[in-house]
Amino acid sequence: MTMMPDHRRVPETILASTAVALFVGHALLGTRLSVSTHTFIFLSWYWLCLASGAYAVSKFLPAMNLSEIKPLRITVRVLALLAATNSILYLIFARHAVDSVDLFYFLCESRDKLWGVDSWNDVASLHFPGVYVLWKSVLSVGGGAYSAVQWAVILLLAANALLTGGIVCRMTQQLSVGILSGVLYVVLSLRFEGLTGSREVLCTLPYLLGIWLWLELTEIRRRPLVGSIALGIGLGAALFCKQQAGLLAIGCLVVFFRRDLGSQFPFRMAAATFFVTALAAMIAFLVLILCQGNGLQPIVSGLQWAAQYEHENSWLINTVSQIRNDESFALMVAAALFGCVLIPANSELFNQGNYRFLCWQLLLSAAATLPQYQARGYLHYTLLAVPAITIVFSVQLVSGWRLLLSWPKVWQLQGQVIIVLLFLLPLLYNGDRPILLDVTENPARLSTKQFPVPWHEEEAPGRQLQELSALIPPRSEIYLIPSGRNAIYFFLSGINSGGYAFKEMTPEPQMDTHPPDFVILMPESSGWSKEYQPDEDSIGRLTKFIAAGYEKITTTKTVEVYRRPIK
Repeated sequence: MTMMPDHRRVPETILASTAVALFVGHALLGTRLSVSTHTFIFLSWYWLCLASGAYAVSKFLPAMNLSEIKPLRITVRVLALLAATNSILYLIFARHAVDSVDLFYFLCESRDKLWGVDSWNDVASLHFPGVYVLWKSVLSVGGGAYSAVQWAVILLLAANALLTGGIVCRMTQQLSVGILSGVLYVVLSLRFEGLTGSREVLCTLPYLLGIWLWLELTEIRRRPLVGSIALGIGLGAALFCKQQAGLLAIGCLVVFFRRDLGSQFPFRMAAATFFVTALAAMIAFLVLILCQGNGLQPIVSGLQWAAQYEHENSWLINTVSQIRNDESFALMVAAALFGCVLIPANSELFNQGNYRFLCWQLLLSAAATLPQYQARGYLHYTLLAVPAITIVFSVQLVSGWRLLLSWPKVWQLQGQVIIVLLFLLPLLYNGDRPILLDVTENPARLSTKQFPVPWHEEEAPGRQLQELSALIPPRSEIYLIPSGRNAIYFFLSGINSGGYAFKEMTPEPQMDTHPPDFVILMPESSGWSKEYQPDEDSIGRLTKFIAAGYEKITTTKTVEVYRRPIK
């Protein structure tokens, strides 16, 4: 007698195979076998598991909605809290890895301003002063300790994550989705140099606060003019921190298309709110600038510097470098865009048609940051767009989830599983960078995670800085050859009245008007950094000091220190 195959076992077989594939794939993710070199294959494998898993689950629960399964809802809430806990613990332990050349540049300039030191070559005027206001406050409250700076960077990331999650929660009325969106912001920001203390994280904080106030006042309390003023102040404060942050304001142009995006807002009111927002942004920005006591000069200097900023590579190459850094972020952008386009304009998914308008506003603001890649392809540039993309991506996935409720039962469950796993992809995909946050990692392991060691804490620099601190008194004028390692000025409590520029912007020594007390040379044999070896120009600068009578007071394998002649 011929045995007939038991097709009822097919779903169980597919589900078991999918579980094994996911387990093996996650194990490979912890190694360096294929993720970095075969990213496309990895993503294809992920989507194959995704599709087969959706099919298997749909066979088990063919007529049920995932949101109707109470144990599943509880599980999602627990996982959201665990992911948030993991993110908080990670940021606490990772604060010791906060370090960047840019950060120490701004710290040294801010400390000089706090001390009342005037620079004859104030490179700080090339940047809008918001960043100096922040670090002056942190250094003042923290007593100049670097630990206070590290905590400030972590708190900035946490505040951005809290606002991002709060906006998503307010729009979707889903607390778990809001929490996971905040976690997703942390995960993405760490992939784009979030621990470098870059200005982008500072800029997005008032921007997100303005968006949240606009949402509460305009869309919920129906006070559009007051909400527009709050949004304008947020945009003006963001611009006060960095020139490129002004690009975020371009998203407000969407206000003229509100009726086309499902809103019943009259065009006259839409135009009025737009001009109120623009006026509030301009007034807030000018007031903040004028409060610095230098008139409009910071605006002139900042815009001139941004216009003549040296370009590296093409816009396309710089933009592709962002995608190559994190392919899942490009997938988020595509999903957010498709969600905004495909969801009907008269959708009542949130009982608020204007939420779709807000998504378009955020999406345009994120797209408006693309021109900054014409100059450079630095990863931290993307941090301007990360909060907006995270919000739109999360909201559109929830929109798609609710839209599926009107579909035939046979497609509902499969589509919802796809949406869940689509949200998990950017949250879990970490490429070949195990040092970054993995929300599935055991929290107990975070305390032993090997984070990158800042340059000033490495063995050779750390030892040399201790020796130099005993040799050079605090607040001494120091000239570093070659320049670039501004951490030396910070930890020696030194001053460079010539400005703490980068290597390519090294100021000429002004021995007639501002002769430094000490000159520090890092020879080619220096173990501090191969990147900052002295070149012919640096040797020429040293020759000028020797000709002026500067005498060598110490020589080690890593540095040479010269002292100004005593008259």
